[in-house]
Amino acid sequence: LAGSLARSYYLIQKRNKKLRWLNDEKNKLMGIVAHDLRNPLNMILGLMPLLESDLKNVKDKNIDKYLELLNASTDRMRDMIDRVLDISAIENMKVNLKREKTDLSQLTSSSIHNFDVIAGQKKIKIVDNIDQETERNSIVDPNYLVQVIDNLLSNAIKFSDQGKNIEVSLTSTEGHHEIAVKDEGPGIS
Repeated sequence: LAGSLARSYYLIQKRNKKLRWLNDEKNKLMGIVAHDLRNPLNMILGLMPLLESDLKNVKDKNIDKYLELLNASTDRMRDMIDRVLDISAIENMKVNLKREKTDLSQLTSSSIHNFDVIAGQKKIKIVDNIDQETERNSIVDPNYLVQVIDNLLSNAIKFSDQGKNIEVSLTSTEGHHEIAVKDEGPGIS
């Protein structure tokens, strides 16, 4: 019995050592990938002012909107990369939240606005059912919340056929807020 327990203990220790090594390798890889993503992102950020300067004389009203979306997207990407590079938070299994008072109505509508062009390309209408007159404040990490909303909207557009609608709503009851994204896609069987 003692020999069997010792053998089991040895095998568990060996597996734990391998798991720690794999976890360290995963963290190194994530750091390398995130660091390497910074280079093309910094290139985009460096070229944006030049592009804006060259396009000042163009009379297309959508150019400013496109540049605004590009700037917002690159800022969000940079923030995501910074979060990935925070390896200590990953190793400690803690999400590095930066919570602050946020107007959910404004934040959600801003996310919707960012997808107008992409939805328009598929002739999809995003219906914004958010009352902008009513401020709905909550203590959240706005960057993570935008990431969640953007993911829901992106998936709704991706899986919806042309000409369909995506409905976004924000409801509040007793201090709780719910953001809902409803699409007319095929759904999951």
